[in-house]
Amino acid sequence: MTTGGEYTPAQRRTLDAIRLPADQRPSFPAGLADEIHERLDARLAEPAALLLAKSDDLWITKRALAGVNSCEGRYLADEEAGFEWSVPTARGTVFHRAAEFWATADDRPEPAPEFVDIAIAHYIENYEKTGDRLGEFLQSASAGDLAELRSFAKTMLVLFADSFPPIGRGWNLQVEVPRRHLLCDGNVTMSGKYDLALGRPDATADGGASSAYTAGRTIVDLKTGRRSPFDADDAHFYALLETLVTNVPPMLVGTFYVAEGRAVTEQVTTDLLWAAVERTVAGAERLVELRHGEAER
Repeated sequence: MTTGGEYTPAQRRTLDAIRLPADQRPSFPAGLADEIHERLDARLAEPAALLLAKSDDLWITKRALAGVNSCEGRYLADEEAGFEWSVPTARGTVFHRAAEFWATADDRPEPAPEFVDIAIAHYIENYEKTGDRLGEFLQSASAGDLAELRSFAKTMLVLFADSFPPIGRGWNLQVEVPRRHLLCDGNVTMSGKYDLALGRPDATADGGASSAYTAGRTIVDLKTGRRSPFDADDAHFYALLETLVTNVPPMLVGTFYVAEGRAVTEQVTTDLLWAAVERTVAGAERLVELRHGEAER
């Protein structure tokens, strides 16, 4: 990693929020992920059986959980209407991709506007190859819409560079990290994609019942909009998903608010993970009820 003298004050503030000294990193029982999987599998067995009887399955995402836990009416309306790309929905995604290209560039260049143009070209190329719907929207967007989108994404990229520390090779940076975990014989899927994952877990074991894993990864969502009461819940869902996929919980999870230049993170604990299990189960049960018309009206 780079030395402290290379950071601006804002970057130093972010750095302090997204890492922990080695001697402060939490350790977790080696069997925790298996216990969590078994709990989820058992608690979701009944909803999964209903899904199977309906020849249906369920994908649990942070968006779906936030939807049923905030405003069910709006969630149902959005599901019925379907998702359509627009300037407001596309601009954050384009910024995320531009930030990825910039952050992973070998020579850490200035956050030049061309990274936004590279991101737009990337999506259009994907549309031509695979039918990517965002690429389709960008290819057919008016000059005015593209100018508005570019202006927003370029501004966000500069703000991000001003307050997020340089990411060297020692960070083990991963971007747009897909994670997926199957439950109930594959009838229920937990799925997510982290914007940024930094660091790696370090396994320590003594060969006995007290074997433990030491956390070493930080998961960060980038958010260009305002804070939401559900941001912490989203981060907790990612902590749960990471635990199930890698067998080791992350050490920190949180959100980087680009316009504020601030990262808000919290240390992962077993209590946090078990609370996330309960929220996930409650949300999944409600999703199944809403989908199959068994919710109370």
